[in-house]
Amino acid sequence: MIRPAVGNLSRVPARISAPIVFSALCLLGTLTVALSAVALIGTFISGDAPWAPVKACCEAAIAKVSFGWLLLVAVGLISIVALVRLAFSSWLTIKANARVHSLRKLASAEKVAGHECLVLEDARPLAFCGGLVRPRVFLSRNLINELEPAELAAVVAHEAHHQNRRDPLRNSITRVMAYGFFFLPMLREFGQKCVERSEIAADKAAVAGGESERKALASALLSLHGRESEGVAVSLSPDRIGVLAGEKPSWIPSRNGALLSMSALGVLLAGPVLAAELVTRTPVGIEALGLHVCLAALIVAPLLLSAGFAWTRPRVRI
Repeated sequence: MIRPAVGNLSRVPARISAPIVFSALCLLGTLTVALSAVALIGTFISGDAPWAPVKACCEAAIAKVSFGWLLLVAVGLISIVALVRLAFSSWLTIKANARVHSLRKLASAEKVAGHECLVLEDARPLAFCGGLVRPRVFLSRNLINELEPAELAAVVAHEAHHQNRRDPLRNSITRVMAYGFFFLPMLREFGQKCVERSEIAADKAAVAGGESERKALASALLSLHGRESEGVAVSLSPDRIGVLAGEKPSWIPSRNGALLSMSALGVLLAGPVLAAELVTRTPVGIEALGLHVCLAALIVAPLLLSAGFAWTRPRVRI
């Protein structure tokens, strides 16, 4: 749970955008996995045989298992787990998209509130935007019959905004990255806010016409909220309610998430290079001091960023 602001931090304006921080964390996560892979493959080629630790254990010569190998294997396992989780999450996303594609065969194309939609003959009040490459707006017949015309128009405008911005693809990538880079708990936190940001942006597009559209959307959301027993899940967070009330939502990331994420980045950036030097017994770039200076900056920067982020805990725009 995200803790509330402390002291006068609540009056600090939100100058950081959640998608920017999320993209930066994804880039750093990708860099750590790539660096681990390069160090692991390079060490296998130029260093001792990759089965040397296993051979040492079989010979009961535990002392031959160097710290460098243990560190390299640990970092390599983390990277492998991250790649497996990325692949598994991507596979689940593709399967979900296939199910959405199959729904198109069961739906009839109709124009609802001036927008081309796919209508499902379903007893539940459903409204969603689905499809990764070519997203479409899906509505159920029950929803069309249940909502007032103004409410239906607001819901369609909300889903149409998701379609125009290809939010299903954006949100799927966000979830895949957050699940794959498990060693960055901060990424999961920012990913949830990025998904919520897309909902808030769609709400703003739906109520752009004025107060009447705002009331219609709020009424539709309230009527659909809390109907999980019918298989309907509507995320009605306090931030979405605040936007409908005319507020500008922001939040303060957790301090523990920032410290854990950036510390993990520092360790995973330094680990492969240090392990490679210990295993091959050849300092990487010892002839070129500039390479070590750049490497040190690459490792120290995330740690300094985490310390500053955790200490100041700036507000982030949603």
